[in-house]
Amino acid sequence: IYVTHDQSEAMALSDNIIIMRGGVVEQMGTPQEIYYHPVNEFVADFIGEANFLKGTMTGHNSTHALLSFEGHEMPIAGRNDLENGKEYTVVLRPESGSLADAGGLPCKVVVSCFMGSY
Repeated sequence: IYVTHDQSEAMALSDNIIIMRGGVVEQMGTPQEIYYHPVNEFVADFIGEANFLKGTMTGHNSTHALLSFEGHEMPIAGRNDLENGKEYTVVLRPESGSLADAGGLPCKVVVSCFMGSY
């Protein structure tokens, strides 16, 4: 067992990580599981950089769910299990962004900072 408050160190050295808050285990898993599949907003915000979009689930079909926020709708692929009418938070990691054809979400870059290979 190795205890650290340095997230980068934990991600680099660990086979498994336990994220705790106030003495309670929030999530346990591999670095990849915790980074790509956080169980809640606290874990997502604690590990790595992220932007958060809060919205309400408005519908789904066999391939995706539809999240509505601030007058826009965003399909969430592979999540047709989400409950209609319930509020959800979408976690957007900076490295996961990509350009799309028209019909995507309107976005505005507020700050841009070159950080080498990031």
